[in-house]
Amino acid sequence: MPALRARSAPFVYVCTAPDAMSPSTHRSITLALARSCSPAGLKLQTKVIDACRQYSSLAKTPGTAALEQRTHRLIDLGSGNGCLVVAAAQALPVRGVGVELNPWLVWWSRWQAFRAGVSKYCSFQVRDLWSTDLSQYDTIVVCGVPDMMPPLADKLRHEMKPDAILIAGRFKMESWTPTHTLLDSSSDAVDGVWVYHKPPT
Repeated sequence: MPALRARSAPFVYVCTAPDAMSPSTHRSITLALARSCSPAGLKLQTKVIDACRQYSSLAKTPGTAALEQRTHRLIDLGSGNGCLVVAAAQALPVRGVGVELNPWLVWWSRWQAFRAGVSKYCSFQVRDLWSTDLSQYDTIVVCGVPDMMPPLADKLRHEMKPDAILIAGRFKMESWTPTHTLLDSSSDAVDGVWVYHKPPT
């Protein structure tokens, strides 16, 4: 299956020895962290958090109770450098999980959560998204590529909770009808976000 791309965040820098890594590992880390200064990535992250705040079950939960309990669970499929999960835990009363294949990026994500003071509300796992059970999450976030969306739709039909939402960034889930759309301009905008509820079976 295609690998997910890391999304953008405020600029970060990691000091590590390139000689200790394979060329492909070093390249993937460099790309994930270099994208961190992209304005489009920051806009995408903001829209995802706004969509979760407005359209998930959080919108029906009193603020104080939600913050104290943090029972709302969010997962980012292909969490890259962890910026979205960390930002969500800072801005929303959620417990966030990031799954990512690259162990170096998972390590970096954990460090970022610690630095931000939200490590007790975030966890990051080295895991393939296809082997991840999605049935326990209230909000599922994916910023993937078009080729992965059809098989992901099948997985979500089997595992997604009836009242959960899917937030897709950059590329739509073509086989589903979005309930809400956050776009700046065209329907294929790089910072576009689409919100989906599970279609009836």
